[in-house]
Amino acid sequence: MKKSMFRFGQSVTVESEQVAEHKPPTFSEAYEQHLKAYEGRLGLFCLGGQGSHIAEEVVKLNFRFTEIVVLNTDLKDNSKIRELNPDIRVFDIGKDSYEISGAGAGGRPEVAEQGFAEVEDEVRKMLLDFREKKMQAAFVTVGFGGGTGTGLIAPFLKLCREAGIARTIVLGTMPSLTMDSISTVKLAEAKLEEVQGLCDGIMLINNEWIYAYSEKERVPISEIMDKINLRQALTIGSFIEVMLSRARQNIDLNDLLSFITPDENNIARLFVLGKGIGRGENRVIESCQNALDAFYLVGHGDISGAQALLYHTLTVPGKGGAYPDELIQLVDYIEECTGTVLSMKKLGGGEADYECNDPEFTDDAMLQVLLVTNFDKTPLEAFRADLKLEQEAAAKKEAEKKRNREKRSTQKTPAPTVLVEKEEIANKQSVEFTMPEYGTKEPSIIDAPHVVHGESERTAAENLQPMPPVTKNGIFPAEYMVEYDAQEQRRAMERQKAQKASTQEKVETTQKETPSSTTPTEANEEAEKDASKEGNKYSGLLNS
Repeated sequence: MKKSMFRFGQSVTVESEQVAEHKPPTFSEAYEQHLKAYEGRLGLFCLGGQGSHIAEEVVKLNFRFTEIVVLNTDLKDNSKIRELNPDIRVFDIGKDSYEISGAGAGGRPEVAEQGFAEVEDEVRKMLLDFREKKMQAAFVTVGFGGGTGTGLIAPFLKLCREAGIARTIVLGTMPSLTMDSISTVKLAEAKLEEVQGLCDGIMLINNEWIYAYSEKERVPISEIMDKINLRQALTIGSFIEVMLSRARQNIDLNDLLSFITPDENNIARLFVLGKGIGRGENRVIESCQNALDAFYLVGHGDISGAQALLYHTLTVPGKGGAYPDELIQLVDYIEECTGTVLSMKKLGGGEADYECNDPEFTDDAMLQVLLVTNFDKTPLEAFRADLKLEQEAAAKKEAEKKRNREKRSTQKTPAPTVLVEKEEIANKQSVEFTMPEYGTKEPSIIDAPHVVHGESERTAAENLQPMPPVTKNGIFPAEYMVEYDAQEQRRAMERQKAQKASTQEKVETTQKETPSSTTPTEANEEAEKDASKEGNKYSGLLNS
């Protein structure tokens, strides 16, 4: 560019440099510059198998400002994470140890803790680097009661404190008494007691309520577990929602962290944190319910006893912010749920001046980020209250099983019977005559008022009057009757032989005792008549 310069009495033309015009940054450029200050402020450290699944959910949500690290003993899970998410840093715990060697801890926390010693120096250096980059909160996800996560959680939290991380926040799941052994539950309970003295805040999910939930609504277990992992991931998402927003009444990361501090005994506080969206006339209550919706949280998500509330209320740009009566309604609703007069309250929000990626956040929608804490119980006390309910339910179930077993043991299938009537009894009282079991040789007579044990078959048969044959055939199966009839035919033949022998004996006796006027032929005929009468009694019984 040529520029004219004047001197005394003469003009000189010289070359000059291009003068750059200053342009103010656009909104998006200024916003991105604002967000750069938050890079790496949050860390997600996923311990064991349960933690690895939560890491995958966070990657799907594409959260900003978050460093993701996985520490696991299962080489198969670790290799999968490396393939699908190369940005995640993965530590193979105990890969060189004989007990682990990439095959998991086998449910033994002490083995995982020993394997952690191999990488302890490397993990410590990583945490110190994060601290230098101003990481302010370390979220640690773990499934209590297993091997890897239960073994790693305590030594890892100690390293976080040594590195100077401002806040360590545990997102844990507790085992179910219904589906896990009592030893697993007791192990998780003991580890929780240790951990609540090593961190600042704990949010707990109780897996027992997964199965209680499935009784009300038939949902595959994999789908429920995905919801739980997503719920844990959205806890971090609530922090990020606050960090992204630049609303009129602004709440920032440190405001959230100041509400998650240990109590006066240096025990981590139980807390519930979530975000939810509501629409229409009831948008305040609906957004609060969605933010706190956690049926599977310890205590079924019950927030009674809490005394501190931080709420960040956002509305769609250009649609008007929240009204005063809506904010009053919000606080009244939370105090109704907690049953307390909140001693700590902090308000933030207004029209959102950032791009919210939730498709439901349009028109008259209201988005709430709610943090409820300062409960009147520690995390351990909250879980023990749940455990007491589980034990009572388990005792009732076991008592019911015992009653059913006793009932089955006392129930016996009665033997098939044929009802007969005794001629000698005037009122025709019914008695039971038990047919023999299939394949037996002889029939058996059960207790009856007129049958004396030890009586001969003949005497018992004489005291019984048979039913018509059709009754017998209608009761017993055909294959039984074939065998029974065959047995009876054999008995009949034996009786005929006995009758002939008896008749012959009577004839001979009669010949000796009868006067000579009676001929042998007449005596023989009389004996045959007596035998015929006796046989008819047995024939009637057989036809029954």
